[in-house]
Amino acid sequence: MALGSKFIFTTNIFLMTHWIKQIGLSQPALRIPETEKCDYIRTVDFSEIPDRIKIGDQLFIYAVGHQYLYAHLEVLSIPFEGHPEEFASGARNKDYPWLLLCRNLDKGFSDQWFERKINLLESARQYHNETGKLVTSPGAANLNGLMAGNSYIGLQPEFAQYLLQKMSKL
Repeated sequence: MALGSKFIFTTNIFLMTHWIKQIGLSQPALRIPETEKCDYIRTVDFSEIPDRIKIGDQLFIYAVGHQYLYAHLEVLSIPFEGHPEEFASGARNKDYPWLLLCRNLDKGFSDQWFERKINLLESARQYHNETGKLVTSPGAANLNGLMAGNSYIGLQPEFAQYLLQKMSKL
């Protein structure tokens, strides 16, 4: 089998350990509440199976309506589907049937996410302008992939470290 770009792309993606996952919507009525806290153990919903994310990977959760970081989580499970009863009762959105069980790595930050106001898009711009390095993996200098409808995108390890440092300074 020839080593096409798809094979190389897939191999590189599996080496990733940090991801940005957006939650909520940009319309004011559908934003996550400013007072919402991230539980210590929680599920994260996906519209499609998050097959590139593996146990031990870390997710930076981005509240898209506010444009702020919301939480920093560690993945504890392989992807699994929600129970049909949850969808029927309205407890889960049927458009997001895939779940990952995650552990909150910084409960103190996520309890104060709205007060901390770490703007993800501005952080990416600052990082790229300061270092000249790429933000996503495979390489882009911005997070436009989130605006293009991607549910999650991989991060360069150096940018993930930059976000962690910003989170710890506040």
